This record gives sequence, C-alpha cells and structure tokens, in this order.
Amino acid sequence: MLRGEEARRSRAEQMAHIGSWCMDIKLDIMACSDEFYRILGYQPGESTITVEQFKKNVHHEDIQYVDEVFNRSIREKKPYEADFRILRKDGSACDVHAITEFEYGESGDVRFIYGTVQDITGRKRTDEALKYRSELEALITTLSTRFIKLAPEELDPALNDALRKIGEFAGVDRSYIHQTTKDGKMTGITHEWCREGVGPSMEFGKQLDIMETYPWVSGFLRKLEVLHVPSVEDLPPEAEVEKRLLSASRVLSLVAVPMVCNREFIGVLGFDSVRNRKAWTEDDIAILRIVGEIFANAIVRSETERALRDSEERFRATFEQAAVGIAHVSPGGRYLRVNRRYCNIVGYSHGELLSRNFQSITHPDDLEEDLGNLASLISGRIDTASMEKRYIRKDGSIIWVTLTTTAVRGPEGIPKYVISVIEDITARKRAEAEMQEARMRAELYVDLMGHDIGNMNQAIMGYLEMAQDTVKLKDDEREFIEKPLELVKGSSALIDNVKRLQRARSGEAPVQVVDIVPLIMSLAACYSNSSGKSAGLDFNTGAVYRVVANEFIKDLFSNIIENAVKYSRSDVRIGISPVERNGKPFYRVSVEDNGPGVPDEQKAGIFSELAGREKYARRRGLGLQIVKTLVKAYGGKVWVEDRVPGDHEQGARFVVMLPALDQVAAMNAGEK
Repeated sequence: MLRGEEARRSRAEQMAHIGSWCMDIKLDIMACSDEFYRILGYQPGESTITVEQFKKNVHHEDIQYVDEVFNRSIREKKPYEADFRILRKDGSACDVHAITEFEYGESGDVRFIYGTVQDITGRKRTDEALKYRSELEALITTLSTRFIKLAPEELDPALNDALRKIGEFAGVDRSYIHQTTKDGKMTGITHEWCREGVGPSMEFGKQLDIMETYPWVSGFLRKLEVLHVPSVEDLPPEAEVEKRLLSASRVLSLVAVPMVCNREFIGVLGFDSVRNRKAWTEDDIAILRIVGEIFANAIVRSETERALRDSEERFRATFEQAAVGIAHVSPGGRYLRVNRRYCNIVGYSHGELLSRNFQSITHPDDLEEDLGNLASLISGRIDTASMEKRYIRKDGSIIWVTLTTTAVRGPEGIPKYVISVIEDITARKRAEAEMQEARMRAELYVDLMGHDIGNMNQAIMGYLEMAQDTVKLKDDEREFIEKPLELVKGSSALIDNVKRLQRARSGEAPVQVVDIVPLIMSLAACYSNSSGKSAGLDFNTGAVYRVVANEFIKDLFSNIIENAVKYSRSDVRIGISPVERNGKPFYRVSVEDNGPGVPDEQKAGIFSELAGREKYARRRGLGLQIVKTLVKAYGGKVWVEDRVPGDHEQGARFVVMLPALDQVAAMNAGEK
C-alpha cells in the first residue's frame, strides 16, 4: 500500500517537475526524490547527494545569493522561497524555484531541512522571450516617434543612434544601412554601428554596387524578401561568393531586411554577428521589417524635405534678386509677398505694401482694366493677362509699368493668389512721348512745306508749260524749258511720296481685299504705253489672287514696275505664282529687267532710307522705301536678286511675297 502511494507521488512530482528532499543536519545526509535526481541530471539513486555537493550544483553567479537567503531564513526562523540556477550533471544550466522549511530541535538549532525544487526553465524562457519582445517593441515605438519629427539635418545622427540601440539590445556586433542611389544602384554602407572591439564592415564608405557584389543576396532583396542566415557556414553552393566575402569579414550570422517606401526599394537594413551565431525568430524579423519601413520613410521624407528646402531657397533667391518686380496678391488685391525690386519701383517699403492692396496705388484711369483682368483670372476665363499701367508712387509721382499676371490655384482649382510681375517702362514711355511729339512736329513741317512747295511747283509748271506753248524756240533750245519742267514734276512726285510714306506708317488707310491680278495688269499696260517698252505677263490673267492690303498696294507695285521699265534696256517680265512658305500660302510677284542690275554689296541696303548717289542708287530713295514699308505692313517680304544668277550686270529681279487671303483660294489659283 505504502509502495503504491510512493509510486503515485513520484509520478506526480515528475509531471510537475518538482523534486523534494530532506536533509539531516547532524548526519549530513540528504534524502532526495527521484525527480530531484532528474532535475540535477542524474538517474534516481545514481549517487549520494550531500550538502556540499548540492552547493556545487548551484550556478557560480547565484551561490552568494542562495547563501544569503538560506542564512537569513535560519536567523529569522522563517521558510524561504528563491529562484536561482543550478548546473546539471552535463554542465547545462537549469532555472529552479526552491521552497525550504526548517525543523528545530529542543535546543533551538536546526535539526532537519525540508525542501522542494521545481524546474522552471521553460517558464523562464517564455517570460524572457515575452520581456524581450515587449522591450523590443517599446524600443521600436520610441524610435518611430522620434523619426516622425526629424529635421533633414538630424537624420544621419538619428540613424546611427538607432542602429546602436537596436544592435546593443539584440546582442549583435554590427548594424548598418545600405542606401540606393538615384539610378537604382545600391552603394556601400552609409550608416554603421559596431560593438566595441569589432571592426567596421569592408563595404563601409565604399562606392560599389552591392547587387553586383552579392548576386545571391540580391535575388532576395530584389523580391523585397528578408534574408536570414543563422550560419554563414551553412550557405548553399550558389552563395559561394557571399560565403567567401562574409567569412573574410568574420561574419557568422546575419539578417538583411529590405527597406521599402511606397513599394519602392531604397536600401537594406542589416545585422551581423561575428562573435556568436544568432538566429532570429519570425516575430523578430517581422519587427525588423517595421524598423526598415520606419527608416525608409524617414530617409525618403528627409530627401523630399531637403529637395523642397533647396527649391524654396532657389525660389527665394530668384524672387528677391529678380531684375523685375514680383508680388503675390490675394484674389481681393491685398499684397501677400513682394520682392525688393517691386518695392523700389512703387516707392513703398516691404511692410507698407503688405498693409495695402494694389488698388490703393493704381492710377484711377487704369484701375477698371486692371480689375477686369483680375476678375477674368480668378474666374478662369484667361490664364494670363498683360497690360501697361500706371502706379502712383509714395512720393506722388507717376510711374509706368508693364504688368503680367497669372493665377495660382489649389488642388481643387480654387485661386490661392495671383503672381504679378512688373517692369518699369517709364523711360520708354517718356521717350515714346517725345518721339511722338517730334514726329508730329516733323509731319506738321512736312505738311506746311509740302503745301507751300506744292503750290509753288504748280505755279512754276504752269509758267513753263505756257512758255512751251507760246515761246518759239529752236529744238536745241527747248531743253532749257523741258529739263526744269521735269525737275519740278519730280519735286512734286517726291512730296507726294513723302505724304504716302507718312500715311503708310501711321496706318491711316483702312484694310481691304485686293485682287492683285487686274491691278498688276493695268499697271503693266499703263507703263507699256507711256515708255514704249513692253511689260510681258507670265501668269494666268484669269486667276484670282486675293490679298489683304490697303489703297497703297497700287503704289507698291507702281514703284517696282516703274523702276524696271525705266532702267531696262528692253522689255520687262512680270510673273505671279502661288507658293508655300513655312507651311503657309503666299503669292510670289516678280518683276524682271535687263538693266544695269544691283551689285551684291548693295542688295541688302537698296530698300533703306539712306539713298546714295551712285548710278545704282537711282533705284533707291523714297519709292523703294515705301515698297519695303508697305510689304512689311502686309505681313510679306521683298528682296532683289540677279535675273541671271551670279551676274548682276544682266539685270535685276524684284520679288514681293504677300500672304494669300486664304489657303483654298491659293490652292485653286495654283490649279488654274
């Protein structure tokens, strides 16, 4: 019966991992249960356990603690409980929970000691793992909070500090970061922490492509997978390159975590062990992934903030140092920001302008147009607006500016502010006014002189023509009347040309649609009849070639045809043809003569205002200047070239290009 109870008690102790013992102090004998033997790593009854032997089984780091608890318990005559480590027979450590009670003799001395020892190694490991996980999570939470608030210049020190804290906590020997470059390549280590006595990695500070240096490792990283190597010695054959390089750095174990931000790979967070092998649990690796994301987000955010700061500094420098005035104006007109040049132009200080709106310094006569432009910008009817306006400076003086404005809108299209750019054109406006006044005076003088000289010319021509009819002169004497008469007529023609040139430049004549075919045909017939030379027509006289011009187009072609007929040795040729220039339809009018021609060095200046006195300059003067002015006003081009290329003495060809009224008309004319 007793034997059965003993067996059941032993079975229960084994299930609970609790061993019991009793020590006789006088005899120095310990009676131990079978489970007590097993906890110490012995077979039941394998040897006799004494007090001294048991003390030798206590871990050397815990023996002092056990002695203190034991002695205090005897002094106070109280049972004690304590957790400590014992060394099993095979040398392994075992955590135990011991409970001890004392039995005292008649003299008050301890007679017997009773105790239990429970193996709590598994529970201890579980508690330590939970504590490790909790402390690691707390560390990561602290780092995460810190990295959210980092300024760009604080990032590098913070990363180095975080690598140190995680490395020390995890018990590794190196922690480091590889970052990718803008072209996607991964550089050497950019941040690293090493435990005291452990040297830096071979890649620290080097510019090399990690993906090429470690091809097997790169396969994991490109797929954004964590690489966990508990033992470098156990790497597979395909990782021979990595094994050789890691062994050279004395790396025994490692874990490499891809750093990812917005699904983009930006680097690697790595941990090396060089003194002891280390295996990371799946939970640990999951937390390291979070750390990698924290670092990645901090790096990307820092780069973005740094780029934004650089952009803002460039904008600020451009804004403040611009040669034009720049202002940001609210939709209501209030100044939000102004640069130095703007203040100089309008004569107000920076602070004074920020307390005003543009309406308060705008000239009253320009305010309506300015406000209309602002309303159109705010409503989105126009993207930009430009105008010339006047500001009233602080000293009361008036200043002219060109104003260009555009609206800046938020994500929803709502206007945030208006950018205003102004340039001082007061000097130009003053010069224009002075030129206008001078032009008006000159035109007045020309009108007065033209009127008076014209009247005198008419009187002179009247007397000369009367002399031709009444005075009987010999043939060789008639030249004395005909020559002055020709000169007076030329003087009258010159006055008419000056008036035409004034009207052409002033734009007084209204535009109209002109068919140049009948116009040129009538001019050709007129000059053919008056000169005795023929003007041949090399174009379809039934075509319709329409251009937009004014009444002076007749003077344009009259000057060219008259010159050609006058200086040609024989007949002249006139051609008209539709052509295309830069994708647009034009009519090309050419007038050829076989006169003395125009030398190359004088071709470019033949239409200029300065008329020389050489024989070739006879083609110049106000007539060709009028031609140039009119062609330019019509949006065309005019030039002179050799009739026979390379030989100007064979005559000249004057070419006028005028825009066709519409492409359809030009194409129809071309088909005809």
